[in-house]
Amino acid sequence: MEKLFSQLPESTRYEFFEELRDQILKECWGQGMSRHSEQEIFEIGEHDLSALSDFLGDKPFFMGTEPSTLDAVAYGFLARIICDSLQTPVKIYALKLGNIKPFCERVRSKFYTEEETKLWQEK
Repeated sequence: MEKLFSQLPESTRYEFFEELRDQILKECWGQGMSRHSEQEIFEIGEHDLSALSDFLGDKPFFMGTEPSTLDAVAYGFLARIICDSLQTPVKIYALKLGNIKPFCERVRSKFYTEEETKLWQEK
C-alpha cells in the first residue's frame, strides 16, 4: 500500500485506501463477482481462460494469422494475469495452458518496443 499511494501525503494514505477499497467492494458487489466465494471466482477465471485457450488453439492470433481487435482486448486481460507479481490460482492455471503465455509474447513482440516490454516482464 505504501508504494502504491506514496504520492499522497502520509496523513491521508490510509483514509484514501479505505475509501477506495470500500468503493471497489461496492462495485464488485454491484456487478456480481463479489457475490461468489473466492473458490468460485477462481473457478470462473479458470473456465474463462480455458475457453480462450480452446478458441485460440494453435493459431498465432485469435482470428488466424494476423492480429485483430479481439487480440488487443484479450492481450489486455491476459497480460495482466500473466505478468502479475502475485501467484494466484488463475495465474498458475493460465501459465499451465500451453498457448496463453506464447500468445501474450507474440502480441508484445509485435506491438511493443523492448523498453516497453521491460515494464511487463513476468514476475
